Amino acid sequence: MFGKDCKDCNKHFDKDKMAGIFKRSEGVVKKHKIKPQVLPVIPKKRFFKTGEVAKLCKVEPHVIRYWGKLFSKFVKPIVKSKMEMKYYRYEDVKILRKIRKLLYADGFTIRGAIMQLTES
Repeated sequence: MFGKDCKDCNKHFDKDKMAGIFKRSEGVVKKHKIKPQVLPVIPKKRFFKTGEVAKLCKVEPHVIRYWGKLFSKFVKPIVKSKMEMKYYRYEDVKILRKIRKLLYADGFTIRGAIMQLTES
């Protein structure tokens, strides 16, 4: 995907990788864009399970758990029950969808998405 296979990356990005993130000379910005998808409407519920959030964001459940760790400053799942299942609030789902848009549609790196969320 990057490097030898992609001609655009050789033109726009520095060769060095820092923690798996490509960067430009002026800072961490954008990489490739993916066509945006129409996401389902978020139902008016108080709590959502990880699988439900994954369907609402059109990603796999492990991606939601990973984003929960990386973006813990913005998304704080509630751990309920003896089995330690994570539940997400309505506001968390909206933030996770914004993270998805930044990463997939707008083409930001993880560091760039964190910077965008911090600014807004």
